[in-house]
Amino acid sequence: MTNEENLEYIEYINKLKSCGLPNADDAMQRFESTRRQNEEIFARLITGERIYTKRKNIIGFCHCEMHKGSISKALYKIHDCGGKGCFYFERTNPEYWAMIDSIAAAKKRKKKTKKKTKTAS
Repeated sequence: MTNEENLEYIEYINKLKSCGLPNADDAMQRFESTRRQNEEIFARLITGERIYTKRKNIIGFCHCEMHKGSISKALYKIHDCGGKGCFYFERTNPEYWAMIDSIAAAKKRKKKTKKKTKTAS
């Protein structure tokens, strides 16, 4: 680590400890995960473009030979890979997909609760 990264890490650890997170290993893992997600990379998209973007913006990869490449959040919505149940699509950003799955589960719970209260009335 460089001095700047080291200072950033120490500041991050102190912030986490002030929030009540005593385990330094957890803090280190969160810091590394955050740093990795903000890392800038070159990616070849399924459209053929090559872009320089943050790793967190790339959420998947398509293995189809016709348009093999990375998929950004915007491309995923446009191509509707999830809606089609695309066989070639691979999820590559676990933090993003965990967030999406939790949102979907919350919507399901809300819908179920709404349905129960409607039938009880």
